[in-house]
Amino acid sequence: MDFYHVLNRGVDKRVVFQDKQDYVRFQRNLFLLNDIHDAPTNEWTIKARLRNNKREKIVTIHAYCLMNNHYHILLSPLVENGISLFMKKVNAGYSRYFNERNERKGALWQGRYKCIHIKHDNHFEYIPFYIHLNSLDISMPKWRTGGVTNFNKALSVLTEAEVLAKEINDISGLAKCQYNLGFLYYNQGKTENALIHFKEAIEYAQQTKDKFLLAKAYNAISLTYIALNQLDKANTNSVSGLILFRELKQTNRMAQSYLILSRINNKKDEFAEAIEYLDSAIVIFDETRNMPEMNNAKLAKVEIFFRKKDYKKAIIEAKKVEESPDVMLEQKLYALNLLYQINKSMNKTSASLDYLEESKGIQDSLFQLERDKMSQSVFSEVEAKNRLETLEKESEISRLQLEQSKYLTWALIGLSVLLLLVTLISFMFYRQNKMKSEREKIKLEQESIQLEQKLLRTQMNPHFIANSLAAIQGNIYKQDKEKSVTYLSKLDKLMRFILESSREKEVMLEKEIISLTNYLDLQKLLLEEKLTYQINIPKDLNVDEYKIPPMLIQPFVENAIVHGIELKIKPGNVLLEFKKEKENLKVIIQDDGLGRKKVNEIYEKRKSSHLSFSTNITNERIEKMNTESKENIYSTTKDLMENGEVCGTIVELILPLKSVY
Repeated sequence: MDFYHVLNRGVDKRVVFQDKQDYVRFQRNLFLLNDIHDAPTNEWTIKARLRNNKREKIVTIHAYCLMNNHYHILLSPLVENGISLFMKKVNAGYSRYFNERNERKGALWQGRYKCIHIKHDNHFEYIPFYIHLNSLDISMPKWRTGGVTNFNKALSVLTEAEVLAKEINDISGLAKCQYNLGFLYYNQGKTENALIHFKEAIEYAQQTKDKFLLAKAYNAISLTYIALNQLDKANTNSVSGLILFRELKQTNRMAQSYLILSRINNKKDEFAEAIEYLDSAIVIFDETRNMPEMNNAKLAKVEIFFRKKDYKKAIIEAKKVEESPDVMLEQKLYALNLLYQINKSMNKTSASLDYLEESKGIQDSLFQLERDKMSQSVFSEVEAKNRLETLEKESEISRLQLEQSKYLTWALIGLSVLLLLVTLISFMFYRQNKMKSEREKIKLEQESIQLEQKLLRTQMNPHFIANSLAAIQGNIYKQDKEKSVTYLSKLDKLMRFILESSREKEVMLEKEIISLTNYLDLQKLLLEEKLTYQINIPKDLNVDEYKIPPMLIQPFVENAIVHGIELKIKPGNVLLEFKKEKENLKVIIQDDGLGRKKVNEIYEKRKSSHLSFSTNITNERIEKMNTESKENIYSTTKDLMENGEVCGTIVELILPLKSVY
């Protein structure tokens, strides 16, 4: 049996499932239109077909997930061309219903559905997780705010989904995975990890031009920067999110951005701005009748007035919330606690005690509600069990009824075969006309692939890898577990970066520097006290805001170590310095080695070539990039002199800087 992952979204990413009626209608279509016969046109024909058992399935539906603007379905065809026939009926049928209901015209779906053939066991094993992961926000709305109790299990599922998304090159899925991983780490208090994943989510969302997800990621990373007390970065990202939500007319999301901006300004002690943002959010919550969020925003205002020691305004606002008919018990309790603290600060003992007594009464009420919920849950479990048994019986009856219907429509199958033949003939004709132009394209691609393979061979030096593993193994024998794990992690991250970036035109400068650091740490592990290094990054160079061509710096660092430091008897030092010059990045690689002349003499005596293979490949890459992309990448090399003697080598590499914003 073949399996296919089918997905599609609304045109311009619009909402296609607005309410329960829309979801039910699409689910009903999945059932009724799964039939080789013509689709029923009214309720009478639907009932007649079910009564006469004339339904013959086109596909088997294994799993599905409906989100507000897209769907995922896992299918197996039961007839020839079954996927195409079924999806044509489902998409067309729902489009007619949606347009009639909403009095609109035009296409509803974003082109033809995407269909991915499940070819491998590992792909099939994880595809149900991937499909149902999309509904996590609906089925578990509190999972990002502490609702996930098993962190390791959640991490495992999300990681598996990420692997699958990479395998099928689903950039949109990768963006969502990174976004969810970010929140998972954020709720665990692991803000540094969260920051990495939110940055990845932003990068993927920018690639897919998914403005809604991009805006959510901006708000999420803003919260992370607040936790790290990097308030300027938090403010920049939150404003970016607000702009996008305003463009998308997502008013409730705009309100969330206002709340974040209020938090930032409050932490900066800029109280007027913080209150202004809260007022903007309150206006939106009032218009949308989102009373819980409006009361929370008003309570935040009370906290700011309390901090300012503006007790009069704090009391007025707190009483408004406490006396509101729409206030929840938890909010009422918090308002009473604030009133208690405010009056206590004003030395109004009697009033503060009154509020304290009232708050205790609210606490007792909340406790009783929790007890009632627990009792109700026991009853609900019994009721749910009985309902499940009823549904199982109904399902078995339906299955027996449906299995009675086994007819084939040969005319339809013949037509499908004919259409397939016409399609194949047309495709062959098209391919013949396109072959000439594709030959040149293939030739260029082959050259590019060969260069990438050469690059990988140079970057993944087998001697370096073998020596690194041997050094790590030595630490294992010494039972230095912490050091072994640290360097294994560095080697793993270095190899991953090389593999992932080998086909990328640009990578984040931050990632490139991390990779170089891991490489130098591993070289230091091999050379021990013989090697020291420094990496200098000026404060005005924001490494998380720029991209550069990948893996152009490392070959020069390798030359500095292999041909500069290793040939020395005494210990040596490598300096790696980054400078921003207008729209370019200057990278300085400096060593205190023997210098080029002495190195040449040594290699001549050994009768071996000192010219690095990686240097040749790097020069070839630079020439290719300068030709194809009209870049201006170049390097200069010269010996350092001291008292008339050579005391090392310095390389200056100029690379283009590209902003991610």
